Amino acid sequence: MASLFGCQLAAATWMSWAAVNGRRRGWWIGAGVLLSLVALFFALATWGTSDITKLNHFFAIYPGGGTKGEPFWVLVGPLIVASPYRMAAVHGLVAAGYAAAPILLAWRWRALAWGAGGVF
Repeated sequence: MASLFGCQLAAATWMSWAAVNGRRRGWWIGAGVLLSLVALFFALATWGTSDITKLNHFFAIYPGGGTKGEPFWVLVGPLIVASPYRMAAVHGLVAAGYAAAPILLAWRWRALAWGAGGVF
């Protein structure tokens, strides 16, 4: 986990360097790597917790059943069962989505470094 965290810092540093030096492709590659590392970090961090284990077991038995009247789980049940870490993978994807929001906002607002400044 410490190595993954260090790699996240390296990817963020790479994004900052690429933005300052006008390397558009390097910035997008750094953003993709950072978001992938965030997804992996949070998937591994939540793997094996009791709530996640219960949901994994429930979806393995009855994948389309949902949990007590929540229709969202009926839709994502088959996806969770097909994922390598099941529910933990969903947690990782949600965390990566939250991580993407400030990166994309900074890019849209042309904030220097994280959003690539006015270069892109």
